[in-house]
Amino acid sequence: MLLFWAMARLLPVEPASAMGRWFGRKVVSRLGDSRYMRANYRVAFPEAGEAEITRLIRKSWGNLWAVLAEFPHLGKICDRSSPDPRVEIENHAYLEELDRTGRAAVFFTAHMGNWEILGGLMPAMGRPLTVVYTPQSNPLVDAMVQYWRQRQGMKLVEKHGGIRILLRRLGSGESIGLLVDQRVDEGEHVPFFERSALTTTAPARLALRTRNDLVPVRVERVATARYRVIIHPPVSPPHEEMGTDKQALEMTRQVNGIFERWIREEPGEWLCLKRRWAKPGKELKEKRKKKRRAA
Repeated sequence: MLLFWAMARLLPVEPASAMGRWFGRKVVSRLGDSRYMRANYRVAFPEAGEAEITRLIRKSWGNLWAVLAEFPHLGKICDRSSPDPRVEIENHAYLEELDRTGRAAVFFTAHMGNWEILGGLMPAMGRPLTVVYTPQSNPLVDAMVQYWRQRQGMKLVEKHGGIRILLRRLGSGESIGLLVDQRVDEGEHVPFFERSALTTTAPARLALRTRNDLVPVRVERVATARYRVIIHPPVSPPHEEMGTDKQALEMTRQVNGIFERWIREEPGEWLCLKRRWAKPGKELKEKRKKKRRAA
């Protein structure tokens, strides 16, 4: 991995990204563990044949390794002073409204396109952003990833145990960014592609508790190392009479629905390396176990 990053760093940004995509599609897709990716695609696209699923898996591996190759070049990709910016922004007016009001937002996105762009873009525009992250299993790889993130001005908070920090940041008018499309064992059962899937309700709860918007941000890859960032309208909170738990659950249903639409439009850019749904027959056991823990 470190050799790969060393090569990517020596190359200009476009050749580095292209090298990563080629390596992911042609090499890693054949050698890597794709069993969960295949299982996830089968659930999300039951009408797809095995050949089509294999094509999507190769494309997903290619996108992942393009993202990895772009890590050393995040500064160039997110640079807003360039006469030819690599990132175009749709609905920039929403960010300007936050600036005028001094309010914060709970931004969320999925593992699509290059999900690191959101965290690098906001500080590049002079907008502080705290990013919630999960440490990598390899300490050396984790150190490199955090180094490049911090170089872009991202403020990092580890996923477990960072709620108080996030509440303080939101309370002080600083926005946060989260990736929330993957399975969370302590999450709630929420429909996703018409199947129940354990999903975190933390983003909705943070938005409700601090009375800030819950805002979907889609990062689309439009060309090699070039992106479109779309800031969608905030997720609508239900009536307060429902109570916080039901409000958070309903907002999370909306979040999963948003992700479904994105994934259906660009399935090959969805990173789904980990199992998203329970194995057949285990879903009921998960629900019973969750009820026992809540009792």
